[in-house]
Amino acid sequence: MGLRSLFKKKKEPEPDNDSLPIAMASRMEDELEKVFKKFDANGDGRICAEELGAIMSSLGHPASEEELRGMTALLHRPPLQGVVN
Repeated sequence: MGLRSLFKKKKEPEPDNDSLPIAMASRMEDELEKVFKKFDANGDGRICAEELGAIMSSLGHPASEEELRGMTALLHRPPLQGVVN
């Protein structure tokens, strides 16, 4: 194989996100739901500031009440009302 054949060689197309197999996407969604439920301590389907604080602490990054308020400030609009769901 000479240099010319290297330059004439067609590149294989890169897969796009739309071609992600449905089964794999479903497994990812199931995994995300399991993780969400793990951190939704009271089981109401939402993660409030207190639960977010517990998550941060469990990851080794404890946050003050002020920091948690700052993180959730953008969520204090309808329909979220200060929680992640």
